[in-house]
Amino acid sequence: MKRHSSYLQRASSYDTKLTPLIDVVFLLLVFFVWTSSFRVAEQWLPSRLSPEQGSERQTSSLPPPPEADFETIYIGIEGDRSTSNIRFRINEQDVSSLPALADRLKVIREINRQAPIVIYPSAETQLGQVIDVYDLTRSLGFTKVQFAVKTE
Repeated sequence: MKRHSSYLQRASSYDTKLTPLIDVVFLLLVFFVWTSSFRVAEQWLPSRLSPEQGSERQTSSLPPPPEADFETIYIGIEGDRSTSNIRFRINEQDVSSLPALADRLKVIREINRQAPIVIYPSAETQLGQVIDVYDLTRSLGFTKVQFAVKTE
């Protein structure tokens, strides 16, 4: 015959139902998720509003700031190892010589000195020719100068 334990009888009288507790916690979680805001507050967004109030049109003598992100300038160099015949390209436009390349880079410098430049020499180009183009870009004040090579 089986004896009943007094421990099992006590546990049944204190048995807690967890289902209502889980429901309440879930409802609280849903409530907090729905009432929270995931948007950026407007006062944190950058703006260029004038600190002065009023509806008058104000003229500013300051030029607008240059664009932060500028198109990358690709300088292609194609040359032969045997001859000094060299061709330059700036963003797929042919340039006749190194002084003409310098003139075009000066125009770009006036727009944005921080423009990124990528020098892209062909496999047949002499190292001295590549260094001449690099020195030209650095002497004009460009600081973001990189090299790219075609891997085969």
